[in-house]
Amino acid sequence: PSHKDPVNFIRNGRPVGPMQGNSSTLIVSEAIEWLGKRDRDRPFFLYVPFHAPHEPIAADDEFVARYPQAQPRNRAIYYGNVTQMDHEVGRLLTELDRQGLTDSTAVIFTSDNGPETLNRYRGARRSYGSPGELRGMKLHLYEGGTRVPGIVRWPGVTRAGTVSAEPVSGVDLLPTLAKAAGVRPPEGWRLDGTNALAAFRGGKVKRETPLFWIYQRALGGPKAAIQQGDWKLLTYPDGRPPELYNLSEDHRETREVASAHPGRVRSLSRRLDALLADLPEPPSRR
Repeated sequence: PSHKDPVNFIRNGRPVGPMQGNSSTLIVSEAIEWLGKRDRDRPFFLYVPFHAPHEPIAADDEFVARYPQAQPRNRAIYYGNVTQMDHEVGRLLTELDRQGLTDSTAVIFTSDNGPETLNRYRGARRSYGSPGELRGMKLHLYEGGTRVPGIVRWPGVTRAGTVSAEPVSGVDLLPTLAKAAGVRPPEGWRLDGTNALAAFRGGKVKRETPLFWIYQRALGGPKAAIQQGDWKLLTYPDGRPPELYNLSEDHRETREVASAHPGRVRSLSRRLDALLADLPEPPSRR
């Protein structure tokens, strides 16, 4: 459904029905209402999942009007959609200020994947997102598909105005927040991620398990990838030679260097094979 007047929201397991307004505005209004009703004597966790800027994209006129030079109009609508979401994030942060929660609340803003390709499927006519100089987009295992914005405001932990190049994955959030809260996962649980508090403090993350990805339906060729330090290896299931990149020197992944580093290719390939072999079998598609 469209971001305008959405009809697909569910509250506590029950369909809400048709609503009026932009989805980003409605989501933040719901979050603010929840903050007002929470138990003030207990810590809280609030997950705010925006649908923007997924298609079908829509934005209020006041945000579209900020981009009079963007052509065609669908581009202005996309930019307006992102700007409206940004505006709503600001409204949520203002509420944290109003309730005196800013200094005691960690705020983590991130995305799940790179930008959608314009006209990749029917209806994706307003997907004007760009990966900048990165290679690939959504559904690719190149950096344009997996390297996304991450912004953290955590008083007493992060330092304002700093930038970190340390890679952190969404799977790291559970062990990171558990460590910060002083709790442990239940016995026997195997977590995919790593405690990344060191990165938020400006340091390095010590990983026993490298970051890796597998997506058999990925666009752009490689279906699995592993990153260890500055090195990233991408592999094909059909036996084509793997690709190796040094991301500290070539974050755009334009200089493939596997032939110059055969030992590193072998070691990363063995590690990736072991990680993939340890995954459960995916459910069959019927």
